[in-house]
Order: sequence, then C-alpha cells, then structure tokens
Amino acid sequence: MFLTYARNVINSRCFSSMLEDVCSAYNFDSNIISAKIRYKAWAIPMGLQLFNMIICLCIAVVTQSLKVTTVITISSTSVYATMIALLLCFKQTYKNINRRLEKINVSQNGLDDSEFTRRMTLQGVYYKKMKSAVHCFNKFFGFSIFLLLGSIIFSALGWLSLVIFSDTPFLVHVTVMPVNVLTSITIIFCYDSVLEEAERSIFISLTLFEKLPWKSPKRKEVSAFMEICKEYAPVFTVLGLFRINRTTMLGLVNIISTYLIVLIQSRKT
Repeated sequence: MFLTYARNVINSRCFSSMLEDVCSAYNFDSNIISAKIRYKAWAIPMGLQLFNMIICLCIAVVTQSLKVTTVITISSTSVYATMIALLLCFKQTYKNINRRLEKINVSQNGLDDSEFTRRMTLQGVYYKKMKSAVHCFNKFFGFSIFLLLGSIIFSALGWLSLVIFSDTPFLVHVTVMPVNVLTSITIIFCYDSVLEEAERSIFISLTLFEKLPWKSPKRKEVSAFMEICKEYAPVFTVLGLFRINRTTMLGLVNIISTYLIVLIQSRKT
C-alpha cells in the first residue's frame, strides 16, 4: 500500500490531467463536473466500501489485530473508492457524449453542413480526450489494481484451504473472503460498464450514418467520427500486462482453481 501511495504521488500530474480531460469532455461549457454527477459517483462506491470496512474491523476485533488491520483497511478503501468513483465518472461522460450524438441524430435534418461538421468534430475531440483520461487512469491506478487482483488470488487460496483442510467455524468462512471479492467484482463491473457505454457511440453513429444521403458531407463526417471511436476506444490495462473487462473474473477463477488443484494434490502426497 505504501508503494501504491508513492507511485500515486509521483504520477499526481497525470491524475490532474485525467480530471481535466474528463471535466472538459463531460461538460464542454464548464471545466467543473456538475454536482449531480459528483454525488452519483461517490455515493454508491463509498457505501459499498464503508460496508467492507465495517466487516474488516469486525474481523480485526475477533483476531485481535485491530491497529494493523484498521490502517490497511482505511488505506485500501480510499484507493478503491476513488477508482470506482472515477470509473463511474467515465461512464457518465461517455453517456453524455452518446446523448449529444442522439440529439444530433434527431435534429440532423435541421442542421446545415457547417453546424453538423462542428458538432461532430467536437464529439471527436471529446472522445480523444476520454482516451487520454483512460490512459492516465491506467498509469495512475495500474499498480493498485495489480495488487488487488493478486490479493484476491492469494486470499482465495488461503480461504479455500481453510475451508477444506481445517475445522474453522462457518462464521469465519462467510466473513473473511467476501470483503476482497466484493471490492474486486465492483471494480471489474465498473470497468466493463465504461467499455459498454463507449461502444454505444459506434452503434448510434452507425444509425445516423445509414440515414444520411450517399456521398453527402454529413455522411463523411459521421464516418470520420466512427473511425475515431474505433481508434480511440478505451482500453483498461493492468501495468500493460493484460486488459480488464468482465472476462477477467473468469480468468481469476481459472487461476484460483488451477492452484487449488495443485494444492490439494500436494496435500495428498
């Protein structure tokens, strides 16, 4: 966790750049994210993380290691809550971009070529800014998510070993593991929701593209924007090693089950 904070301090300028890109893409009339999205972004993750923290503190009382567990819990909670909040901001920003595209789709007959070109060009600029913001997010939080996924694997193996090879009470079985699992699942689904919202831009643009006359200037602008969507599609990675999406959970299950089989076989021998 201390290594995570050290990396975050070093990359603080990248974090500021990410916020600036998200703000400008979300609301082109202002550099400040509206209060509505800010409250939405923080309310849900903070509630989940507060629930996680209470469970961790209860476990700490039982195991009589309150001080150490409290520090670790509060530190990790702040990092993961920030990640979830920013991912929700990304999703809302892509959703706002799609709303503008839908408005262009509805009013395209009443727009002249110059105004249509201006709006589609702005949409392309916003999409590029979001790609830059995602890149900064990967750079800033990549090490944190790497540690989280690693802790999930090791804690899952430890928990399964506890269930299989010991007579620990059932209460411990149902309280130890869900803390990290809930956090990781929440973050992974937030990643996936951002990707799904970004993909909608292509489908909306394709609908608009099919409505426009063949070889018209408007059709060319929409085609150019779709190329931008494909080229600057958001990609979430962990230190550049692998991508994060919904299938990441299946990968974790595969890794855990493989090592569990090895663990059981070594136990028998």
